[in-house]
Amino acid sequence: MPFVKKAPITGKYYRVTFFDDFKGKPDNSPESNYCYDTLKPQCSVWGGGETFPCDQAGQNSSPTPPMTQNFKSALYSLNPGVNYENETPAEIQQLYSSTISDRWKNINKCNWTSYTQVNWMATDYQGHYSAKMDASQVTVDPRGKGYLILSARKAPVTNDCAFGGTLGPKISNVLGQSCLIKPIPNVITGPLNIYWIDPDIRWPGIYYHPINGGCPYGGSAGVNCQVYSFAHGEISPLIYYGLVNVGGQPTAYYLNRQKYACGMNTEYPSSGVVFNQLLCPMMDGGIFSQNSVDSTNHANGFSQKNGVFEVKLRIPVGKGSFPAAWLMPEKGGWPFSGGEIDIMESRDAANQIYQTYHQGKCIQSSTKQEIVYDPNTGSWIDNGSCQNISGGVSINYSRGSTSNENNAGEFYSRDHLYSVEWSDNSIQWYLNNVPNNSIAPGTPATSYDFNNSGPGLANASDIPPSLKNYDTNNMPHDPFYWILNHSTYVSNSDLTNWTEQDHYIDYVKVYALCVTENDFCPNGGEFIEGTGCVTRNARGASTTYASACVEKFKERTCAAGGDVAGPNCQVHAFDRPAVVPGVNYWIDPNPNYPGVYYKTVNGGCPFGGSAGVNCQFEALNPKLTQGQNKTVTPGVNYWVDTDPRWPGIYYHLINGKCPLGGSGGVNCQLQGFANGYVKPGISYWVDTSPQWPGVYYHKINGGCPYGGSGSVNCQLMSLSNPSFYLNPSVSYWLDTDIRWPGIYYHKVNGGCPYGGSAGVNCQLKAYPAPTKPYVMPNVSYWVDANPDYPGIYYHKINGGCPYGGSAGVNCQLYAFPDGVVEPGVTYWIDGNPSYPGVYYAPDFR
Repeated sequence: MPFVKKAPITGKYYRVTFFDDFKGKPDNSPESNYCYDTLKPQCSVWGGGETFPCDQAGQNSSPTPPMTQNFKSALYSLNPGVNYENETPAEIQQLYSSTISDRWKNINKCNWTSYTQVNWMATDYQGHYSAKMDASQVTVDPRGKGYLILSARKAPVTNDCAFGGTLGPKISNVLGQSCLIKPIPNVITGPLNIYWIDPDIRWPGIYYHPINGGCPYGGSAGVNCQVYSFAHGEISPLIYYGLVNVGGQPTAYYLNRQKYACGMNTEYPSSGVVFNQLLCPMMDGGIFSQNSVDSTNHANGFSQKNGVFEVKLRIPVGKGSFPAAWLMPEKGGWPFSGGEIDIMESRDAANQIYQTYHQGKCIQSSTKQEIVYDPNTGSWIDNGSCQNISGGVSINYSRGSTSNENNAGEFYSRDHLYSVEWSDNSIQWYLNNVPNNSIAPGTPATSYDFNNSGPGLANASDIPPSLKNYDTNNMPHDPFYWILNHSTYVSNSDLTNWTEQDHYIDYVKVYALCVTENDFCPNGGEFIEGTGCVTRNARGASTTYASACVEKFKERTCAAGGDVAGPNCQVHAFDRPAVVPGVNYWIDPNPNYPGVYYKTVNGGCPFGGSAGVNCQFEALNPKLTQGQNKTVTPGVNYWVDTDPRWPGIYYHLINGKCPLGGSGGVNCQLQGFANGYVKPGISYWVDTSPQWPGVYYHKINGGCPYGGSGSVNCQLMSLSNPSFYLNPSVSYWLDTDIRWPGIYYHKVNGGCPYGGSAGVNCQLKAYPAPTKPYVMPNVSYWVDANPDYPGIYYHKINGGCPYGGSAGVNCQLYAFPDGVVEPGVTYWIDGNPSYPGVYYAPDFR
């Protein structure tokens, strides 16, 4: 049926467009098989867009020198006790490849690509860097909730001959020792000082200049004479190489002074990407979802313009820690063309989080007018094109907010939910779904950083007031993609005692605003708020199905899951037993109001029943029907009326009714007699004793002239007792123990003369036990959120579990499904029968 939008839609609705819960491969569909099993872990340099296998197998461009040393450092960072020094470069590469394949086996590699580059955020902002982004520091633990783990580890650096080779002779007192690459075959026939080594990835080899237009010492003539060609990856671009004579054999070398250098690692000459040295004392994990196409032309990644982007994570704490979850636009130079949206950033102490928006303006210094579009290309202006314009001043606008922890350690001890909702005209941040910072056109920045300056425009005070605010040009206007990373700047002096850091990410989710008819009801029908999608057939019969759209992402109060229950969040509700342990019940056998009672609580009856002076939980004497008129209840005062107008057996109304059988009038007539059955003037009585219940009169002259028989008295009519009744002379109690809840009295002469079944005591009535676990008020329970055995536990009692559950080291009362409870959240068990369950307190409310 086509969509017919009849009812107005007053709310703001979103549908999920991207979700990764990091729980590993979800199924064996062709897409899952490819993204989890077939595709190798993919890497890219920052902003390159082009991906390649992280082990750099089959690369046509130069690999990352020193590739072997970087791979070896990554292996050492994961397995510091293993010796890799005797492995060949090929073996090191294979070990690295198998290691990251194993660590990435539970990652959707179609969604995520790893960075491989110097971590520009691992800096002291004074030109020093300490970490390399590496795929080895990324993995997924699919257990329980499922977590993406981005690590930072120390990466031992080989200082001697970092770019391969072995230590050789000293070249000079100034130049120091050499690193010998390889002996050169017998192609060097001239003096060594005429040769040089060119490491350019397009033509790596040994050359000399032509002599008299020719190549007298051999080699092929071109611009220069090439006598030897190095294999791909054998030498590194931008490293100086020379030739030295070792034992009469010309040998390629470089100077051992080139130790690790953690700096800008990529350049983009016309020949393609060139990788420089990357040896760093640390390795960090980071991934992104930028759109790309892999070697099989499979489209990977994810980006979206506008919507809600949310991430649930637990941040690390420690020296140099700098975790982040943020968004960057698909195109444009930073910070222009949409800028940067930081959903969550934190630093070393992990006691604050930052949510920030970066954008920029290009201002003409002479006219103080904003330049929005590049006059040369017509596209959005960016940092580079702004500075190429005469008088153009590029300024980074930033606006952010800081949220402090409510409780010590909460940001790094448990997950929190961070999100941003943005449209063309607004950006709104949330922390655990509580609105935080916001930006709209007209909002001023909180800081202005100049990328360059011009005459009259060198600091924030020079910016005209009309240009100090964000406007529609400075709101995001391109699709954004995810970046999840952990950065660490640690100085050499702090490395010794530094320990590993892990950034845990539970899930990422993206929503898009529902706009079109197909958004709301993709299978047709009419969207009705509060109902869903309603379809109707030709006869007018309707069916309803749930819409793909939810209102706002439901303004969830309970960021860690569960439902709102009073001021807290309930993640599990317990069954309430028929009779509640810990409540003081009593049995009143008074025949006027026999039943089970407990005292009112704050004037009410929270454990069931009706309120009077006390709460009558249950009326216990049986309510007899007319067909049971020959049944009398012990303790009730019955009499026989012989008046010929209404002969019968009677008892007084109880609360205006006849609960013990019979019909009501002024009194309750339990049994009506036929005329003449009882004689006026004869004194009849009703005996309710369980041994001989009946209607009696005294013998007359030793006989029973008016009917009946008997030895002591004349029994005119035999009656019966109910199978369940209360005897005022008996002491009853209610046992609420979960093993045998019920109403009991002590045996009399080894039996149960007042009804019920015999055991140790007489059970007059059994109450049903709950169908699922519930809690006892006097037992100490706790919640364990360990993903290996999440559940509710209590300690064994006399080696067993008398209050239910399965026995192990402790008694597990209830096993939570994966992902319901979270590490670090403070849960408590409330046994109050009005709302028994597992609770936690929401944050930032």
